[in-house]
Amino acid sequence: MGKAKCVHCGKEVFDLAADCPFCGKPIANREAPTNLSASPWGWKNKDEGRGNARIIIAVLAIVFAVAAAAAYFFLRVSGS
Repeated sequence: MGKAKCVHCGKEVFDLAADCPFCGKPIANREAPTNLSASPWGWKNKDEGRGNARIIIAVLAIVFAVAAAAAYFFLRVSGS
């Protein structure tokens, strides 16, 4: 047996119950999709956390480019 949510009081009831045992009201529209599921507020975003990684990669690329340019400049100046 599955669980469903009473549309009147919001408590969990058996999906085959005709009336809610808590509030006594009939289970309205038994065919409605009232099965309990995870709240959408708890769902994880697939891209969550990738924004920080992209920023770190961009900063590292800039640091590497500046270091390479500085090394090229100093080697060129000292080699003259």
